[in-house]
Amino acid sequence: MNIKYSIIVCIHNDFSFLHDQILAITNQSYDLSNVEFVIIDNASSPSNTAEIKKVISSFHQIKIKYVFEDNIGAQFARNRSIIESSGELLLYLDDDALPHRDWLIEMVQCYSENNYRVIQGKIELLYKQPKPPWLSNHLEMLLSKVDLGNNTQKCNLGFVLCNMAIPRHAFDIAGNWELKIGRKGKILLSGEDSEFVMRLVGKSNRYEYMYCGKASVSHVVRENRYTKFYHLSRSYWQGVTDGYLKKRFPHTRKHQKGFIKHLNIGLGSLFLWLYFLVIKNNKQFTYKCRFYSFIGFTYGFIIFSGI
Repeated sequence: MNIKYSIIVCIHNDFSFLHDQILAITNQSYDLSNVEFVIIDNASSPSNTAEIKKVISSFHQIKIKYVFEDNIGAQFARNRSIIESSGELLLYLDDDALPHRDWLIEMVQCYSENNYRVIQGKIELLYKQPKPPWLSNHLEMLLSKVDLGNNTQKCNLGFVLCNMAIPRHAFDIAGNWELKIGRKGKILLSGEDSEFVMRLVGKSNRYEYMYCGKASVSHVVRENRYTKFYHLSRSYWQGVTDGYLKKRFPHTRKHQKGFIKHLNIGLGSLFLWLYFLVIKNNKQFTYKCRFYSFIGFTYGFIIFSGI
């Protein structure tokens, strides 16, 4: 079978959405004859691995390749996906992202116009519980929301791997996913998606970076995302990521705020957090999170050396 497109999902223990995800892929409006679905099981427990295989075995409408990667960490799983996949275009989905019916055909159309495109698809948040009043637009972005409308346009470098397509030859030029950042167990580091794109920008000027609003997915907001503890932790580790990238990877610096600007944002966030706390406004939690991001940024820039 001639495989042209590889849909890739990395799973660590939680397979809650796998059935719905495979179903959404098999129901795509695009002909799946040249498509494979690669599932990288990232060091799940034996019982969860058995359940993942059980879900996979119930589908026959699409070629599904299962691979077990025993090095825990999203970056190890994604690097394994480059080796195990066969397509010329690698389409990455988070394990809780449900693609809409025309997702694949829109990604393929955008790629077909120029096969030197890195594509960011639209990411909508799917709430299974009432959205908390303190969960602001800023915090939704940390939940991987990406919505620039339904059009196709050139994209900035803030890519999110939850719904992203990358030509295979881009990895030949830029190398694989960076191992020192990205999720690892409960450590909420991120930034490997943007770091890869920035590295590619530094090595080749041939690529286009596009946002495709019609290639959309629904990103399920998991149960723990409704807690303030999660958002404080997520904000802190995003700050660590930003600080570490600024220190470790010179190619990212021109795309990030300067340290003085981060300091101003941190002190401003502290003031606004305390102000809105006094007047009992829900905005106070957002600024508390932004202050945690500044603490994380300082640690990432000065001390943190990667995982």
